[in-house]
Amino acid sequence: MKASVLIVDDDRQLAKLLADRFRFWGHDPETASDGHEALRKAKERAFDLAILDLQMPNMDGLELITRLRDQECEADLVVLTAHGSVERAVEALHRGACDFLTKPADFDHLQEIVDRSLEKRRLGRVNRALAEQVAGQGKIVMGASPAMRDLVEVATRAAASDATILLTGESGTGKQLLAEHLHEASPRAAQPFTYVNCVAIPETMAESTLFGHEKGAFTGADARKHGILESAAGGTAF
Repeated sequence: MKASVLIVDDDRQLAKLLADRFRFWGHDPETASDGHEALRKAKERAFDLAILDLQMPNMDGLELITRLRDQECEADLVVLTAHGSVERAVEALHRGACDFLTKPADFDHLQEIVDRSLEKRRLGRVNRALAEQVAGQGKIVMGASPAMRDLVEVATRAAASDATILLTGESGTGKQLLAEHLHEASPRAAQPFTYVNCVAIPETMAESTLFGHEKGAFTGADARKHGILESAAGGTAF
């Protein structure tokens, strides 16, 4: 798959270097030198991926993430940060970024992020195709075979429980769709459904991202941060 990529960095030399690398991989990059230019370009076309510097004049990367999400930009947002900015990278993840890179950018890591983003979008199209089979709110059609009908029936009964439920299956088989059905069929349906892509969370940031942290918990933690799981309180986390 060919990805459309927006590279946002006031370091024009670095932005060009990244753009050249994306072209070498067969993708379609564009560059922006600041947040305002990035917002304009994101309105003009849809991007699959955006690489955002954190330290920029006029509008920093954190504000840019918030404003991109506010204008419903669906690109996967990856922050580019200098060493020593890990705490700000954590904040970026809370605001909607999916991953982060440290400068100088590791091209192997960058390529992994691009491949993961494209695979997620491919699976998203598969799930949307399955979702089009929805027959009424809270009901899913995952196939006509007796085995699939039994699966949905068991899932519907399990939805009434507060027990933890394990869903297994290969990529693209509809686990998230089934999880959404479990949520919609449960007493928690009016509360949040939260999807957590654990693979995209760096190991060193997993605890803070999932569970949050208190003010003063570590250097740079100047405020209390809610974790992803806390945001699903009363609802369902998948």
